[in-house]
Amino acid sequence: FCRQQPIPWLAWLIATPYLLVVVGMGYTRQSAALGFLLLGLACLEDKRIWRYFLLLAIGATFHKTVLLMAPFGILVWRQNIWLRIFLIMIGAISLLWIAYNYRQLVLSNMAEPNEMFRLWYKYLEHAQWSSIGASYRVWMNAIPAVLFLLFLKKWKRYFDNSSLWVAMAIASVVSVFFVGYFSTPIDRLNIYLAPIQLYVWSRVPLLLSDRLTRTLMILTTIGAYGFVLLFWLQLGRNAGGWIPYRSIFLL
Repeated sequence: FCRQQPIPWLAWLIATPYLLVVVGMGYTRQSAALGFLLLGLACLEDKRIWRYFLLLAIGATFHKTVLLMAPFGILVWRQNIWLRIFLIMIGAISLLWIAYNYRQLVLSNMAEPNEMFRLWYKYLEHAQWSSIGASYRVWMNAIPAVLFLLFLKKWKRYFDNSSLWVAMAIASVVSVFFVGYFSTPIDRLNIYLAPIQLYVWSRVPLLLSDRLTRTLMILTTIGAYGFVLLFWLQLGRNAGGWIPYRSIFLL
């Protein structure tokens, strides 16, 4: 995915603090699902839509939540726009129907006490699980998303599949309004939206014609993400789970 960006090394550096260190070294199953999503997004850049869905299906064997990203593949489909809108509406209605029925079953106590209902109850009904740093991580997606939406027309030549990234940007911005109520599910969903950081910030220098200004922008980006990593390592409440990092490969 990074290799497809205009400045691959900068995209990789941006991915390091959160996607590589926090997610890759901490969320074992979801990081595997994220890896297949990134492979899928790379396929979407080449309009290989069915391969995107296949990779998501493989990723779902690690963490089912990655299937929430399936509708984004339809946005790249070069078919009739009304068919695309129809499929997106069907997908959205299906998700709402499933969510509503799960909620009714939980509230009526008619559901079997299986894992799905337990997660719904803890995540949404009573917010028993909460993510302290979720608001910071959501804003890390929302800031480049807003920048992308504000300058969309100017950036069209640097962005392919703009409808896909518009949808991801809107989802990132909307997450800001819900993170205070459902911190953990929004936080986990934003893991899949985090590629927008790599996509946008690796293109910002292309907008700057002056070499000195471009260099300062790149150095500022490096400094900002370096600060994010150091801030989390020093002050993150759960950072102790990563320090010292232990791996079976290092035994």
